Amino acid sequence: MLVVVDIGNTNTVFGFFEDDELILKTRIKTDITRTEDEFFAFLILILIQNQLALEKIEAAAISCVVPMALSGVQRFFQKYCKISPLLVSHDKHHVSIAGAPAPHLGSDLAVNAIAATELFKNHCLIVDFGTATTFSLLEYDKSKTNYLGVAIAPGLNSIMQSMRKHSAQLPSLNFQKANTVLGTTTTKAMLAGAYFGFTGLVEKLIDTMKEEYRYPLKVVATGGLSVLMEDLTSKIDFIEPNLTLLGLKYFYLLNKRI
Repeated sequence: MLVVVDIGNTNTVFGFFEDDELILKTRIKTDITRTEDEFFAFLILILIQNQLALEKIEAAAISCVVPMALSGVQRFFQKYCKISPLLVSHDKHHVSIAGAPAPHLGSDLAVNAIAATELFKNHCLIVDFGTATTFSLLEYDKSKTNYLGVAIAPGLNSIMQSMRKHSAQLPSLNFQKANTVLGTTTTKAMLAGAYFGFTGLVEKLIDTMKEEYRYPLKVVATGGLSVLMEDLTSKIDFIEPNLTLLGLKYFYLLNKRI
């Protein structure tokens, strides 16, 4: 069994692959103080509930954008699974930006590109709805994976949290669909602004990138909030919430063949 781990700013997501199929996914809040023993206590219950054995874990691959949160995950695999996980890095993923090496490209963006290349085999605009919202333009070439560039915008939850944090009388609330752009209560007004405003941000960036690139693009949505996008906009062609996990699987397989 292959385990892939996406350590993000907000959540750490574990994906379990068996015979090339994602059979289980679970997440936990990213915490730089979490130890290998705490990861074991969390994961062993998940495995038991799903009738999976820890001993079946044969390999692991990790993408991490929070360096201080990495060591606990690595030590979990080393101590409890007796394996050394493969870490996404530029010298292993070989993803470029505008044809040049990209040593500072986020590992999540790199594996998203690898997955999109494998799955869609087309020029792609990958919109990743996470803590931040990233718009990544990917040029398809079967011989290499090449980004033309990336735009980074605030994430939807970040917008909601920012309004609450910097306003004394605005309530804390979870995002949900707004039925009208004019709210009649503070809560409805906040939801309307976030819902329709965020939709405008997404659609404007998609349209602008399409205008600049001038080639047919597949627009692919991923990330924790991607499932909401079906109601938000018609400009997205595919929704693949597990793009990063699939990219980690392909990343592992590519390096296994080397």
